[in-house]
Amino acid sequence: MHASPHALRILVVEDEPDIREMLVACLSCEAEVEGAADGQEALDRLARGPLPSVILLDLRMPRLSGEGVLRALERLPARPPVVTMSACTHEAPPGSAAHLDKPFSIEEALSALRRASRSSGTTAREASASSPTPPRPPAGAVLAPAPTPLPR
Repeated sequence: MHASPHALRILVVEDEPDIREMLVACLSCEAEVEGAADGQEALDRLARGPLPSVILLDLRMPRLSGEGVLRALERLPARPPVVTMSACTHEAPPGSAAHLDKPFSIEEALSALRRASRSSGTTAREASASSPTPPRPPAGAVLAPAPTPLPR
């Protein structure tokens, strides 16, 4: 994960590389952030630790969907809260603390992620203060969905 002076640790799980990279870059201004390209990679990262404070999870992904990740997390004794995101589904599935409809602003994402983390009582280790702070994204930056892919 990228070090930042903030205690919030986020795992962004998104299969679209451009969206994942933008979310990681923008959220890094306020949190320690790591990205995963699909649900299986996310579960592998969770198994290696340390656990994030909260997970931002896309629902539609290859290999292992967001719903599959939520089912796998149910079996864990300790799990971080999950905020789901989708351009297709407009409500939080079972196991999700909150849901974001794409497109959404970075401010909306941060608000939902902080609320989910606070409500669960999840804490993160303090990140190294020696790491440089990345530049702030422009105010009002909006995440737009990628073009609709062909059915998988």
